Amino acid sequence: MESDHILYPEGLDVLWLAADRKGRLASFASAGRGPVPKSQIEGFDDWDDLFAWLDVRSDQEYSVDSEMVYEEARSFAAKGLYVYDWSDIHRTAAIGLGYERLCRPAEPVLLHALPPNLVRIPISRLDVDFDDAPWVDPSGLVACLSLA
Repeated sequence: MESDHILYPEGLDVLWLAADRKGRLASFASAGRGPVPKSQIEGFDDWDDLFAWLDVRSDQEYSVDSEMVYEEARSFAAKGLYVYDWSDIHRTAAIGLGYERLCRPAEPVLLHALPPNLVRIPISRLDVDFDDAPWVDPSGLVACLSLA
């Protein structure tokens, strides 16, 4: 008999997508420690399809020192995604605040603009405005799995 109990993927960097209340898309990287919406716990395997559809569309603004922003985050933002990463364990003042916004795209991708072949992508809806949210804790917004 299979268990309905889902375990948190500790140590695995789960990359997941969310839309804010204005329909703008963001990527979130859990660093193997951040809360992950239950609907996305298996991860998202269609990144290649998404990035094939997304063109480089804009510059990006960095929310943190640009030297701290890894290349993948820069690429995501250049393609129109807000980019959040679980709080940096090397900056102890940040631990526990949630996902930190690293980049903000100048021209965000909107949920309603996704082509039909990408509507199957699991995207969590968060009642926040990514422009006004330097930190996001999804556990208070949607059902999540977290480290206990």
